[in-house]
Amino acid sequence: MKRKLLELATGALTVLLLAGLATPATAQDGGGDDETGENPGWPRWCGKVYEAGYPAFEPGGHTTEPPRSNATLLHVQLATRHSIYVAGEEWGSFVVSAALSPWHGDPYENRTSDGVATRPFDRLRFSVHLVDDDATPLVQDFVDVNATGAEYGFSLEGLNPRYEPYEVVFFGASEFGDWNYTATAEVQYLPAIRAGGSATKIDRLTGSLLFRAEDEGEGWAPLLPYGYYGLYNGSNDTAAADEFVRDYTSDGTGLNAIVALAGFADTNPVYDSMDTRNLRYMFDLRGSYQNLTEVERRVNTIKHRKSLFAYWTADEPDGWQRPFEAPVAARDLIRVLDPYHPVALTLNCQDYYFGPYSIGGDVLMADVYPIGINSTFSKWGTACNTTYGDCGCDNCAGVVQDVRDRWDDLARYERWLGRWPPPPKFHNPQVFHGEDYWFRDPTAAEARVMNALAFNRGITGIFGWTWPGSRELFEVHTEMARVVTAEPVSAFLLGGRPQSIEVEDVLDVVDVAIWRREGRALVSVVNGGYLDIEGPFSVELPVPASAIIETLFGGLPWQSVGGALVVEEGLPAMSSSFVLLELEDSQGYPVFDDDVRGPLTFTYGSCSHLDVRNAHHEIGRYKVADTSRLVWIIPEDVQSAQSEGCISAWDIEGNLVGRSQSQRLKLRKRRMEEGGLHSIPMNNKTGIDILGPWFDGVKLLEGKNLSAIDVAEAKAKDIAIVGAGMAGLMTFLILHQSGLTNVRILEASRRLGGRVRTEYLSGGPFDYSYQEMGPMRFPQTIDFGNDTFNVTDQQMVFQLADEMNRLNNHDRNLSVDFIPWIHQNENGLHYFDGIKMDTGLPPTLGQIAADPSLAISLPLDESTRATQSQLQLILANETLMLKIATNMHRAHKDFLVNGLDGKGGDVWSPYAYLANYLGASLNDTDIVTGGFGHSSFWYILFESMNFGATTWKTIDGELGATITNAINKVPFASGCKVALEYRTRFWEHFENPIYGGWSETDIPGVGWITYPSYCLNCTGPASLLASYVVEASWGDIWVSVSEEQHVQYVVDAMAEIHGQVAYDEYTGNYRRKCWREDEFASGGWAQPTVGQHQLYIPEYFKTHKNIIFVGEQTSYTHSWVASALESGVRGAVQMLLELGLVDEAKAAVDKWMGRCNFQSTIWIQ
Repeated sequence: MKRKLLELATGALTVLLLAGLATPATAQDGGGDDETGENPGWPRWCGKVYEAGYPAFEPGGHTTEPPRSNATLLHVQLATRHSIYVAGEEWGSFVVSAALSPWHGDPYENRTSDGVATRPFDRLRFSVHLVDDDATPLVQDFVDVNATGAEYGFSLEGLNPRYEPYEVVFFGASEFGDWNYTATAEVQYLPAIRAGGSATKIDRLTGSLLFRAEDEGEGWAPLLPYGYYGLYNGSNDTAAADEFVRDYTSDGTGLNAIVALAGFADTNPVYDSMDTRNLRYMFDLRGSYQNLTEVERRVNTIKHRKSLFAYWTADEPDGWQRPFEAPVAARDLIRVLDPYHPVALTLNCQDYYFGPYSIGGDVLMADVYPIGINSTFSKWGTACNTTYGDCGCDNCAGVVQDVRDRWDDLARYERWLGRWPPPPKFHNPQVFHGEDYWFRDPTAAEARVMNALAFNRGITGIFGWTWPGSRELFEVHTEMARVVTAEPVSAFLLGGRPQSIEVEDVLDVVDVAIWRREGRALVSVVNGGYLDIEGPFSVELPVPASAIIETLFGGLPWQSVGGALVVEEGLPAMSSSFVLLELEDSQGYPVFDDDVRGPLTFTYGSCSHLDVRNAHHEIGRYKVADTSRLVWIIPEDVQSAQSEGCISAWDIEGNLVGRSQSQRLKLRKRRMEEGGLHSIPMNNKTGIDILGPWFDGVKLLEGKNLSAIDVAEAKAKDIAIVGAGMAGLMTFLILHQSGLTNVRILEASRRLGGRVRTEYLSGGPFDYSYQEMGPMRFPQTIDFGNDTFNVTDQQMVFQLADEMNRLNNHDRNLSVDFIPWIHQNENGLHYFDGIKMDTGLPPTLGQIAADPSLAISLPLDESTRATQSQLQLILANETLMLKIATNMHRAHKDFLVNGLDGKGGDVWSPYAYLANYLGASLNDTDIVTGGFGHSSFWYILFESMNFGATTWKTIDGELGATITNAINKVPFASGCKVALEYRTRFWEHFENPIYGGWSETDIPGVGWITYPSYCLNCTGPASLLASYVVEASWGDIWVSVSEEQHVQYVVDAMAEIHGQVAYDEYTGNYRRKCWREDEFASGGWAQPTVGQHQLYIPEYFKTHKNIIFVGEQTSYTHSWVASALESGVRGAVQMLLELGLVDEAKAAVDKWMGRCNFQSTIWIQ
């Protein structure tokens, strides 16, 4: 949330600003009964309370999808293309939308009849009349059903210029008149622009502005305003004002517009300077828009200025919960006082009464400030989520993609509300830090990327908050303004709305859009990630391009190769490019005259025939004639003799209206070999390293022609996935996305997710009294020296969340989001040997670290300490740990082959290595390993790396002997968890408050105590994980104890550690989960013993009796959600190769295992 409180640099400036703001400051900042939403008067932002001491509640105001109609609806809408026309203009035009809609409009059927004949109802006959003069229509024509943005010219000759708009009505009907539709609109035809003044049109078809200054001629110039909310730090001195404008505009070569944050006085020369130098300005009314008397006074002093292009009224009214009617009343008054200039307002919230607030502006701006925020915990000491808190960017994740998501959200709301045409949108980039919300400025690269993401969504104006500020960012925006406000880029950005281009096999950080006009195309490519994407990187284009004319922005060496844009060395992190292309005239698609009306029929056949019936394949039928590309899945019945033909276009009467050049069809047909389906085994013979980066070998299969198959038959095979845990679900996702059509999941427990299990001790998700009884945290990054590295093995978890959010269209109600997990807190308690401090509580971990005498140390012999040091030296090997963190699969292979000191890694357990190789005594070895040193050494090393992570996240038939042993003999840990609920978060109110993290104790069978990392400082009930044990012995012991006894034991332990308050605040609500008791999930937390890992892993890469085994125990890493997901990928790829679907297997590897092929370094702020 930006409070928009400016640091006033001089006393003179203070006087200047306050002179122009008649409304008291308290009117902008105070709460009251006139606020919208729930609980007015509480400290709220975007409807959500943000200070501690207040309960969370549902803020309301959400824009949701309307109920879908059971019938097809035709939604007819009418508007003038331009918001105003001015005396002297001879022609105007209407734009018509006749879209089929699931939500809005009137019933429609694709049939029209006069009782005798019945014909398709595929176009609408219509006329547009003045309401007060319906004798002669302004327009009489046809519009195709489901057309959007069809344009029809009309003469202004019969209209008299006036300030009152003309009302017009649209009458539409089917051919036989049995279906009728109406719509209304206004035509604003104004008197001539006053001498020395200006006017601004909104082009509703393109969402852009056209500007005209009266003394600069009669033409309207496209305007892409790019600038800042600018603070004039001067006085009524002409020289100072001129210097301000020269510096701001880089002497006319950079920024071209400003939101003028300065009060207006008749003698103030800054506006004269801006007029003289053609610096277009939006006039600031944010401090007075709720005072209509003051609005009238100020508008009347500025409305005839030459460079005025718009007014700015409400600043974040949704954030402040201002009355809905206030922005609307100000806009309506300004339209009366000055109909020549549109009104803009700024929104802040992601989803708070978008409909009522947005109608108050002709132009919508949005403040999305994600950089440098803590997106989950605020400066107010409260959590941030969809019902609580304010972290500076509403419902943001703190990444550049928040800009993309916000504009996508607002566009979706407009569709749901049935608003067409949508108003122009301006992006307000972040160019600041501070207020304890934003801890740093955006980098130069982040600034460019956020703007490019906005342009990719049709944004046609940029205004950064605020100037003056960072000089580096000022230069960045000046550089970008020089490109986007000038030809040729501005012509594309302002000439039509962009088309998004999907890029496959990359994470959700690449964003591509294309604009087309006059035989050329502009392509914008954005990598909004903090990692380079290895080359070659390519973008498949939706239109054929003959050449790259120029790379206009970004400096990358793009090439045009085979219908794609390619950059050989890869796509750098946080990069943006604008590339100008020359399009082919008619290579591969038909060209026809502009006046051809649909529907059109496209066929493939002879290049000389003149009858549609002679074509041997019909490609499809289309309603409109502006189709620029056809996607045709070539049928297998196309014969070789037919492989060189033309694509032809035919009108409704069968006349030839367009034809492509000759096309050679490249029919790639994969047929099954005689003798049935032959699988491609995953082993060394096929180049797949089953103990290392197995996915690298899959890529090499593509050119080996190991199998030729019937693809349709292979994808129709019946496949059953037994078990709907994370591995089974991941396998299903990949097979489903690979096009397999008969895949089923069988799950005996009738629930999804396996050991992923959230228990709500009371209420629901937003009551914040829950615990994770299975997996509860994900290692994200790890520090080595001054560098921070991603734990690449775990990145699949975050990638999967991105994929789920994408599949759910980023629906906030279904969103998978992560919050920081507080892994360790120095105020966690150390309760051993009954030692407590004077406070009645055990010493904290931090106190013990500062004064080890507060804890009784176990007396160790010199030989034991030496053995302990030897083991710690191995586990502290940064080179080895870095390799495991950044390239786990290679590290796994290297360790199994070379092990420690050249000894094969899986033949030594920690116990055997210390006793048999290093020569430690059995007593020393037993003490150092805790008696549990029988596991594979690889497992110990991998766990040591994961638990050394710096940042963590959590979620909001008869078989062969070896595989049989793998199923029957691999041991599993026996995890038990007990969660207890308390009336308050008493642990957060200790003298040394505990926020997240854990406490430790030697009370037998309790293990770890974990405090919630979510909703810190919240009120109301909360739950802590009071006992977490994974040792096989205690897991087995607790299974033999009744639930009642086990829970009471833990309740008593909590009181022994935390004091009487743990008894007093206990609600009696608990959850207990001992996974050994779960008949559907007992095989969890695999802990292979010496030799089992290396022996059994190859078995999992084999197909046994038509069975493929997946699950965390089959992964290199075991026990983690990421282990299960990785095994699901491997199992799905194994199945695809079993079916001979090499291309699909490769695509799955590229999508899900690509992160494992490189080492990455990022800086964590």
